[in-house]
Amino acid sequence: MISNVILQNGSPDQISKRDSARQKSDKKTEYEWCRHKCCWRIEFREANYFVWALGLSSDITGRRCPETQAGDRIGKDFRYIAFDFRTHLFLPEVFGLAPKFGPLFVTSCSFQLPRSGGRACRSVFITIGWRQIDICRSVPSGMYGMSFSESLPLHGRSNQLPVSHESLLAFPRNPIAEMRRLHREFGDLAVLEDEGQRIAFIFSPEYNRIVLSDTKTFHSRFFAVRGSRRSAQRRVTSGLLSMNGAEHREGRRIMMDVFQRKVLPEYHNTICELTDSLLADWKPGQTRDLNTEMVEFMLRLTGALLFGIDDGDYAVQLGSMIDRWVRQNHEVGMGALVSSKKFTEGYERLLTQAEELEASIREMFQRRHSHANGGKRSDVLSLLFQAQASGEQLNDETLIGHATLTFAAAHLTTAHTFSWTLFLLSQHPQVMQRLAEELEAHTTGDHPTFEELQSLPYLEWVIKESMRVMPASAYSQRVVSEPTELGPVHLPAGTPVIFSQYITHHRADLFDDPDTFNPDRWAKITPSPYAYLPFGAGPRMCIGAPLAMVELRTALAVMMKRYHLQMQANSIVNGQVISTMLGPTSSINAIVISPTEIPQTVTVHGTIHDLVRLPAEARPETIRRAA
Repeated sequence: MISNVILQNGSPDQISKRDSARQKSDKKTEYEWCRHKCCWRIEFREANYFVWALGLSSDITGRRCPETQAGDRIGKDFRYIAFDFRTHLFLPEVFGLAPKFGPLFVTSCSFQLPRSGGRACRSVFITIGWRQIDICRSVPSGMYGMSFSESLPLHGRSNQLPVSHESLLAFPRNPIAEMRRLHREFGDLAVLEDEGQRIAFIFSPEYNRIVLSDTKTFHSRFFAVRGSRRSAQRRVTSGLLSMNGAEHREGRRIMMDVFQRKVLPEYHNTICELTDSLLADWKPGQTRDLNTEMVEFMLRLTGALLFGIDDGDYAVQLGSMIDRWVRQNHEVGMGALVSSKKFTEGYERLLTQAEELEASIREMFQRRHSHANGGKRSDVLSLLFQAQASGEQLNDETLIGHATLTFAAAHLTTAHTFSWTLFLLSQHPQVMQRLAEELEAHTTGDHPTFEELQSLPYLEWVIKESMRVMPASAYSQRVVSEPTELGPVHLPAGTPVIFSQYITHHRADLFDDPDTFNPDRWAKITPSPYAYLPFGAGPRMCIGAPLAMVELRTALAVMMKRYHLQMQANSIVNGQVISTMLGPTSSINAIVISPTEIPQTVTVHGTIHDLVRLPAEARPETIRRAA
């Protein structure tokens, strides 16, 4: 039930002090102060929803407040916060008004103040469960309480729910540890609840199938903060990952043509050439940081394959800008979990980064158009330009969203997969030996041909096993678009549902000895698409998965034919989930050795041991004793 909606006037400090003694407030004095500035706060709570808004309006006694509409920039004296804890997201599309100047989003609202003293009418609209209700009415200045009877049930059988009453911050602080705990305590379905705020988690192939196959009920909402409708943030987040319904189907149809398999062989030579460039500076005996090297390699490779960028330094610059923007999205989105100045201050920085990123993407478009020579090009951006010219519904703003999100989704996940695969090969000598033998027996020259790469089953098993045990995408989410039942749980609209590749891939009932790296298991198993899902599953499965596999097969084969890698003994290897991605958060220091040498397992330290079970020789003595 919605209740306890309070309207208060006064300065922010006055409001805070008055909360503990509302009945003692001096309304007359309060009104006199408000003749110059009106400070208002709306606070309402129910089981799963909380909104807090604070603003300074103009003279309450005569002059009309500036008229505003969705997306308008408003005065510097306004500050707003609006949270929907059912989704742990900011919802500009729900709240309507996203002031350019303010740190966060505000509820859609309008002020209609009389021209001559008296009662002030504040019309404030807040959307709840996708239904809009008017929660405010004409009131005199001062403090007034109001009650409403709108009902928003969270579930029907609370005594049967697998609910964990913990701080929601436990999840973003350490996603894998928290999901392991929830899975261990509750099984395939769990709900994390903190003061009425809830997130649902699913951990089984069957629940994965239900959620990922039903795109009508479970929407994608990759970005927590979309920005106002006229903002750069809205445009750069308007790609396929943010689309739903008919818009997504049409966008995916166009993008499918761009990523069709018949185009993939055309990328082969570019991948080989850029891998050669990566290895040009490598020499036996050198120590290389695989984390740094693979990230930069994928920035250059993604820039070339997606955008046709021949300037590697420019590709790194653009990709790094996208990385910073993606990370800022994650950090600002965290503010939806807690009311923290540390998170909310990042909103203005996010808007600025989005504007700079959009300008860079537009500049790249202009470069490509100005250097077009009429020849046929196969990079993704050229194919999108061709689709646009052929009459497809692709305006420049849609292209900006597709380009930004495709790059953001493509390069870092594949870079992490390269890093983890090379690390795992260096710590599993028998696997490296068998892969070297396959490459020697079935490929010719420094560059295996595209056809040869399709006939290397062990290389395929190595890649698949690496993405199983250390999936670069550790989890993702959907948001309930309409009330639905999931197992014993009733989910209202707006509920986030987390599904986890990492937890599903580490289930002992699906994979024997699931925490170990064992490519040979793939000779015997054929898991369902919802049990093994490194690229997601269902109608929204990653559209770039075939291209990513071509990149991994080709570059790994070229690298391993040229050099092998020996991990540096007693080095530290840390991994962590950041913005849904499981990647290295430390260097991965490896020594370059001849391809005729096979690496040896050596002891390494760090959080890597919390993520995968390495051979006994790789584990520090303390971990060996504990085992």
